[in-house]
Amino acid sequence: MKLISFIIIASDSSYYLLGGGFRWKHLAEALVSNDVIDVNFLGDDDRERSFKNFFKKIIGKKSIGKVNVNSFESFDIKAYIKKVKSLGIKETILIVEKPNHSALSFIKKIKHKRFRKRIVYDCIDNWRGSSFLAKGWYSEKIEKDIIREADLVMFAAREQLPFPKIKNKQTYLLENAVNLEIFNPKPNLFKPKDLTKRLLTLIFVGTICGDWIDWKLIKKISDYYGNNLAINFLGAYNGECPFRASNMYFLQEKKNKELPAYYRNCDAGIIPFVKNEYTKVLRPLKVYEYIACDLPTVSLYIEGIKNFPNVLLAHNYNGFIDHLETIRKKRFKKSDKKEIRIFLEGNNWDKRIKDFLSFC
Repeated sequence: MKLISFIIIASDSSYYLLGGGFRWKHLAEALVSNDVIDVNFLGDDDRERSFKNFFKKIIGKKSIGKVNVNSFESFDIKAYIKKVKSLGIKETILIVEKPNHSALSFIKKIKHKRFRKRIVYDCIDNWRGSSFLAKGWYSEKIEKDIIREADLVMFAAREQLPFPKIKNKQTYLLENAVNLEIFNPKPNLFKPKDLTKRLLTLIFVGTICGDWIDWKLIKKISDYYGNNLAINFLGAYNGECPFRASNMYFLQEKKNKELPAYYRNCDAGIIPFVKNEYTKVLRPLKVYEYIACDLPTVSLYIEGIKNFPNVLLAHNYNGFIDHLETIRKKRFKKSDKKEIRIFLEGNNWDKRIKDFLSFC
C-alpha cells in the first residue's frame, strides 16, 4: 500500500453519474488500482446526496470500489485528519478539477490545518474558451487564485501549455488515457437493444450540449445519407439539437462497462466538435476508448490527436463525409496492430497514474 491520501475535488459534479468520460472518476479508480491507501472524492452537495440515495436503493450501503465519496457538506475535516494519522499516511494530495468558488473555499479551509499536504490544480480544459460550459460558474479570478494556492499545476494536453500562463509553479503533463480493463476489442459482444444499425452506423459518446457540437456538420451528414445512416448519441440530452432527423438517436448516458458493446456494433466513432478556443486544446477521452475498442474515429481537425492510430481528421465538412465514405465502402486501412498496441501501452490510466505517483 502507498501511504498517500488523495482528495479529488470535482465540485458541481457527481461521482455517481452514469457514463460520460469524467476524468476525475478515471483518476480515482486508477489510484485505487495502484494500491493508494486512501482515495476521496468531493462533489456537489445536492447531486451527491440525490445520486447516493439512488445508488443505495440498488447496492445498499456498499461503497463504489474503494473510493470514499462525499459532498462538501458531509466531509468532516477533523475526522479526516484523525483517519490520516491513524493510517500512518505521510501526505495528502488535493487535486482540484473545476476552478470554482466551492473548490477555492475548501482550499482556504484546509490550508492552515496541521497535516502534510500538497495542492494540485488539474487544468483539464480551457474553460475561458467555452461560453456555454463555463456559464454561471467560471471566474478567471478564482482560477488564478487557485493557481496561486497550488503547489503543482497539471495539464491534460500538451497543447494547453503555456495556457494559462504559469509563473514560478511546478507543472506536470497528465494526458487523458483509457481503462484497458473495460475498453478492449472483445469479439463476442451482442448488439445493445437500443442501438440502431443502418448501412452506416455512427456513434458519439459524451456531453451533448453547449457550443462544442457542430450541429451544422451533423445536419449535413444526416441529409447526405438519409435512411442509410444511423447516428447514435450516448450522453445526457435535453433537446439541444436544433433540428429533427429520422436517422438520429439519442440514447442518454450509459455505464462505462456498457460502452464496448456499442462500439463493437458501429462502423465509426465521430468527434463533431466546432473549432474554437475550447476544442483546439482538447484530447477527448472518447478517442482513446474508440482506439482501444478497434473503432475508427472520424473527427474535425484537432491538433492533439493528429498522430493517433485509426483516426481520420477532416479540415471541413466535405472532408468529413469523404472519410465516412472511405469507411462505408470498406476502403479504410486500419493501423498496424503493433502500432495500436504500443499506443495503448503508453496511454492507459494504469501507466499514467504509476508515472504520476513516481513523480510525486
